[in-house]
Amino acid sequence: EEYAARIENLKWIKTKETTGIFNLSVDPGETTDLSKTAVSEFEKMEEKFVNWQHEMSETGPRGPFRDF
Repeated sequence: EEYAARIENLKWIKTKETTGIFNLSVDPGETTDLSKTAVSEFEKMEEKFVNWQHEMSETGPRGPFRDF
């Protein structure tokens, strides 16, 4: 499974091979992982993603895919 989240210019990714954070305003090609130098931002984004996943898992189906 692969995951990604973006807040403003920062993009957090998680794949089988790696987890990292990139500043898209200066690195649109995602070549410089900032997870070791921007630790606070990395941890915040990862925490927000985990919280969002938990919140979504607790909601019911929405839209045209809902079973009636």
